[in-house]
Amino acid sequence: MKKTIEPKIITIPKEKTKIQKTIEGSQSYYKKHRAKYPWMISFWGANARCNNSKNQAYDRYGGRGIKFLLSASDIKHLWDRDKASLMNKPSLDRKDNYGHYTQENCQFIELAVNSCKDISMAIAAYKDDVFVDTYSSQAEASRKLNICQSVISTIVNGISEKTRSGYAFKRMSDCA
Repeated sequence: MKKTIEPKIITIPKEKTKIQKTIEGSQSYYKKHRAKYPWMISFWGANARCNNSKNQAYDRYGGRGIKFLLSASDIKHLWDRDKASLMNKPSLDRKDNYGHYTQENCQFIELAVNSCKDISMAIAAYKDDVFVDTYSSQAEASRKLNICQSVISTIVNGISEKTRSGYAFKRMSDCA
């Protein structure tokens, strides 16, 4: 009886492709620099929102004409001035939502505060172009009119014109 010898399967590790090396390299680059230069995250994000038409937020920033006019050293100055290193999640905020990214118009604030800043602004409601009422916030309008807050937000921010039922909303600061 003959013995059958089973061949051993040897796996040779594949060499990483140039793209894989580039991705890994850029990931480690960002990870290292995130700790050393944390303000650069805000710099890269704001710059991309204003200047990169492929960025998902471009329509709300660069597409609306908002310009990014800050250098990395300007962002670092804002970071130090506003003591962003002491914040839990610092976020670059434009004081005037319609203004450009400039030193005079920008500040670092907590992300939680920045995220709800527009939501807590007073708004006016119109139905079929007739004034209905004013509300202290989008949340209040949402509760009283039974309209989803995110729908109100898209109208206030100019992404949509009005709800299916004919409601339109404006910030009180825009009504003057």
